[in-house]
Amino acid sequence: MSFLFNKPEQELALILDIGSGSVAASLVLFSKNEMPRIFYISRMPISIDDKPDSKKLLSYMTKFLDEAMKNVKNEGIPYLNSLGIKNKHIENVFCVFSSPWCISKTSTFKEEKNESIFVSKKYIDDVLTNETNKFETSISKEPHDTIPGEVTLIEKNIIQTKLNGYKTSDPYSKEAKSIEMSIFMSLVSWQVLDKVEETVNKFFHVPKIVFHSFTLSSFSVVSDIFLEDSNFLLMDITGEVTDVSLIKNGVIVGSTSFSLGRNFLLRKLASDLNTLPEIATSYLMMYNEKNLEPQLSSDVDGALKKARQEWILHLKQSINKLSSNTFLPLRLYVTLDEDIERFLGEAISEEKIRIEDSEEINLDTILLSGNKFGHFVNWDTGVHPDPFLAINAIFFNKLFHVN
Repeated sequence: MSFLFNKPEQELALILDIGSGSVAASLVLFSKNEMPRIFYISRMPISIDDKPDSKKLLSYMTKFLDEAMKNVKNEGIPYLNSLGIKNKHIENVFCVFSSPWCISKTSTFKEEKNESIFVSKKYIDDVLTNETNKFETSISKEPHDTIPGEVTLIEKNIIQTKLNGYKTSDPYSKEAKSIEMSIFMSLVSWQVLDKVEETVNKFFHVPKIVFHSFTLSSFSVVSDIFLEDSNFLLMDITGEVTDVSLIKNGVIVGSTSFSLGRNFLLRKLASDLNTLPEIATSYLMMYNEKNLEPQLSSDVDGALKKARQEWILHLKQSINKLSSNTFLPLRLYVTLDEDIERFLGEAISEEKIRIEDSEEINLDTILLSGNKFGHFVNWDTGVHPDPFLAINAIFFNKLFHVN
């Protein structure tokens, strides 16, 4: 995994989290032998009035990324100076995309021969090149309404290697008759990358921006923190999309998504209550805090239950699509916005899931709220714990120490 860290004792980085429901920019200090320290976050919600097409969503993303960057420059940097952290330049910018901005896939390469194969750097590089070329070619032939323009690779990571059936973290310069590699790859539109780079460079001049997917970031962090789990489901509920990934024996073996996310719930609530989405958002917040008058609370509850039924139906279909009729993990890790934790968290936990003709089960659901990462991230005073930025900070902190 290539990286930009230059082995200093400390390094100030800008982490961008780009989803379909919001855009965030944060200032994070990485230090040797310490947890990452998040000093400042600016998260800007994306409009939820209508379900946007790719052109409108790109316009929204660019607009709110610009606002977040402006806040970092006008509020975040002066705040660092007030703490005595002066003359600290942003050394690296890391940008993490969630759906629908990127398309990801895990490819499994296998080769068996009667004679031993020497696993050189060239051998592995050739495998990566071949697999990524096949992925890019297959995607170029498929229409993707939410991905504007031509796509390019942003990550190609070997997440597991087996030699003669045994896992190894260091396959180089070894010999084996059987080789298996699981390679995780993600593509993003050139147009999207250009907009991000153009916007960032309006405020900070950086030599390069490192791009990754939230699927890889969350998979890596959950696997490291919850070491006892090598089989699990990973779910990310974004503004417009819900992503579900299946992890088996420590490898992402499949990912799928359905176009119902947080904004679907808010639009349904607004439609059923005959009000504006902004007012529906306020109702949801008051509903969570149990501050609505009884009749309105009952109306909100009824509307949410109707939306829940539709969302759960799509969730079950996605899990069935991923799991086949032989394998369903019992554990589900979920990232979602705080205002839908109570509603969808309960819905997932209470719902029974079955694949094909198997027995119905309740998934052991773990909601990955910001507070879950208190032992892995230092939140500066006044910074509200943000689970998405926590996961990304932990992911890049791991690479800071490895590299």
